[in-house]
Amino acid sequence: MRTPNKAVALVALAALAPFGLAGCGDDSDGDSEGGSKSFADQSAEEIKDATIKDMQDVSSLTMTGNFTNDGQETALDLSTDVDGRCTGTMTINGGQAQIISTGTDSFLKADEAFWTASAGDTAPQIIAVLGDKWAKLPADNDFAEVCDLDQMLDEFNDTDDDKKATVGDVTEIDGQDAVEIKSEDENGESSTAWVAVDGKHRILKLSSSEGDEPGEFTFTNYDEEVDAQAPADDQIVPLG
Repeated sequence: MRTPNKAVALVALAALAPFGLAGCGDDSDGDSEGGSKSFADQSAEEIKDATIKDMQDVSSLTMTGNFTNDGQETALDLSTDVDGRCTGTMTINGGQAQIISTGTDSFLKADEAFWTASAGDTAPQIIAVLGDKWAKLPADNDFAEVCDLDQMLDEFNDTDDDKKATVGDVTEIDGQDAVEIKSEDENGESSTAWVAVDGKHRILKLSSSEGDEPGEFTFTNYDEEVDAQAPADDQIVPLG
């Protein structure tokens, strides 16, 4: 069965990569708690330094976005934490799945359209086995990556810093002032991050127009508890 989980993990990580944080280090000289004017007036490198510093102590977040992956329109609304707990929904070409990971076990409940879009020829068999129950996924399933916030945040240290970054305007994102950081590579493909101006300088929004897999994500509910409870035993069917 081809599941979308690995693809979602890769797209989520790729969404962070265009910010170009590699090589910035995590010991910023910038004012991590500075005022709106002083932070937004700093250079792109100073803003990125402060952002990587403040992103490294994130314990949880909610990621909501839309992107194209392998020609499929995909949407994700997922709350996840550094202990591997996550809960939310994923939509592929109109089909929707609910996702739960308790940190040890992963579960998925999807409609027929989702299985058809994600599982191809094996979809009818999966639908027949599961009905309207939750699938308990094998221990080595790719949700371990989707729900691994630590791995996602580690991408800040592994990304490519070849892109030229510029500071844009301050705008409001979800009620918070955010400064725009735009990156563009030699092929003209661009990505933009909006970073919180006040308090902790965390990413509030990312947008990428790169290649055939454009996407846009917002990040909210930083450091809030993720309540991921396993379904009732009689509603679970083990897969794998």
